[in-house]
Amino acid sequence: MASNSLFYRSLTAIREGHRPSAVGVVATVFLILVLVTIVSSLSWTQNEESHTIQRHDRISRYANLIRLRTIETISGYRRLFAMGDIHGCLQDFDALLKTMQYSHEQGDRLILLGDLTSKGPDSLGVIRRAAAVGAWCVRGNHDDKVIRIATFLRHHSSPLTAEGRLPEGPVPDPIRWNTKKDHVKIARELTDTDYDYLAGCPLIIQIPSLLSSFVHAGLDPRLDYMDEQDAYNCMNMRSIGVNGVPVKQKLDGMIEWSDAWNKIRSSSGEKVYYGHAASSGLRLKNLTFGLDTGCVNGGQLTAMEVLSGQLYQVPCHIHDNQI
Repeated sequence: MASNSLFYRSLTAIREGHRPSAVGVVATVFLILVLVTIVSSLSWTQNEESHTIQRHDRISRYANLIRLRTIETISGYRRLFAMGDIHGCLQDFDALLKTMQYSHEQGDRLILLGDLTSKGPDSLGVIRRAAAVGAWCVRGNHDDKVIRIATFLRHHSSPLTAEGRLPEGPVPDPIRWNTKKDHVKIARELTDTDYDYLAGCPLIIQIPSLLSSFVHAGLDPRLDYMDEQDAYNCMNMRSIGVNGVPVKQKLDGMIEWSDAWNKIRSSSGEKVYYGHAASSGLRLKNLTFGLDTGCVNGGQLTAMEVLSGQLYQVPCHIHDNQI
């Protein structure tokens, strides 16, 4: 309050043509600096928030990505399943379909939660089986790399920039050709039918009648609309950082995104089914359902029947030929 008084006395003295005291000048300069700092901080916060939400430019030019698919009705479906990461484990995928007694013809529907490909022994086989049984899917981070490489190869003969990267612009996860040999191999072997199926897996599937969304890694709980979600975060996030922004590594965050979602969205009842987080195992909470149980690492392959909440699991083989 004393500083404010000096500030106003200094301004009054200046207006009246008197020379203000040295103390008054110091107080005036100090308060002006404080005001400038506050205004700058507010401006930075607004810009940072805008930058955080508007991140559609973080998509590779070769992503060929569908952002959202909405299933308006599930009327007439017998059962609806969500299944965790398969990662090329065709034998285990087939075993789980058999355990579920899955039948598309009899009204069953299946949503694969991304990462159909990579690491396991038969990514192409998984893609083809998924298409054959009429499964829907969302795009995982490994599927995304396969599609980006495959899209590029369909339009260019040379795979490398001078730095050995795919020339796809300022993306947060640049692909270096010599470190993504598994993805490159799969991308080269995709038929047009394989490519169309995998590229057709959207970032998010939502079913409004069930208040449910399906995504590979997670959703930013701050954002009210699915078309605001950042593609990279949806395929890679695990936690929420100190500034409220999703982060890829669990240890870099302050809270798991699913815990944040359950707190922020508790009154809305919006449910999210996801994969990706194999190290966390089966994570079933009130509004979020994590179904990646590490099949490719010898864990289990897990599916949930969404309408009843019933779980189906099979033990997975240990694959020594992981790449």
